[in-house]
Amino acid sequence: MPTLTLLNIVQTGAGTPTHTAAEGTIYWDTTNNKLYVNNDGATAWTEVGGDSDPTPIMITPASRNCLGIEMAAYAFAAPASAVHPVANLAIFVPFVLAESITVVKLFNMNGSTAVNNIDVGIYDSSGTRLVSSGSTVQSGINVIQEFDVTDTVMGPGLFYLAKASNDQATSFRWVHPSATAPTEFLQTLGMAQMATAFPLPATATLAAIAQNYVPLIGLSRRTLVT
Repeated sequence: MPTLTLLNIVQTGAGTPTHTAAEGTIYWDTTNNKLYVNNDGATAWTEVGGDSDPTPIMITPASRNCLGIEMAAYAFAAPASAVHPVANLAIFVPFVLAESITVVKLFNMNGSTAVNNIDVGIYDSSGTRLVSSGSTVQSGINVIQEFDVTDTVMGPGLFYLAKASNDQATSFRWVHPSATAPTEFLQTLGMAQMATAFPLPATATLAAIAQNYVPLIGLSRRTLVT
C-alpha cells in the first residue's frame, strides 16, 4: 500500500527559499509568484508548477504574449520606416505577464530620419506609468536605440508598451497591418493612444487607437539588447 505524506503548512516570503524547513513544506515566493516544496527536511527546495520562466527575454509587439499570434495570423507587413503620425501622440500596445519579471532596458527601432525626441515606457492596466526613458534625443538611423532605465519589477498582469514623439519630422520603424487588418482590427487587439502625451505622463487616459501602425518598441530583461 502506498505511503501518503501530508504536506506541511504553507510558508510565504520574498524571493527563493533558502532556509531549513520540514520535508514537504510548501513555500510561496510573493515577489516572483512561484511555488516551492521542501524535499529533504533541510534547505533543499524544488520549484513546482510547470514552466519556471515562460516569459521571453525581450518583449516586443511581435512576442507571443503581446500581439505576435494575431500579427502572424493576419499577415502583417514587415517593419518599414514611417514618420510619427501626430506630434506629441502616445501609442500603447498591450501585453500580458504570467509571472513577475525585472525590466532592465527599453528600446525602439529608429527609421530613416532621427531628428527629434522620443519617450518609451511601460504602463499598468490602470494607466499608471511604471517606468520610462523620459524625453530622449533620437540617436542613429535604421538602428535599435536602447534606453537604460531603472530596474523595475512588474507582473503578473496586463501592461502596455508605450511610445511618444514630440514631432512628425522624425521617423521610426512600424509594423503595418495588411488590407485585411485595418485600424479597427488594432482596436480589437486592445491598442490605444493618447493625444498631447509627450513626454509620457504619469497617468495615461487611453483612447481607441486611430492609427494603422504598430510601433517596433520593446523591453529587455537583460542589459544586452544589440
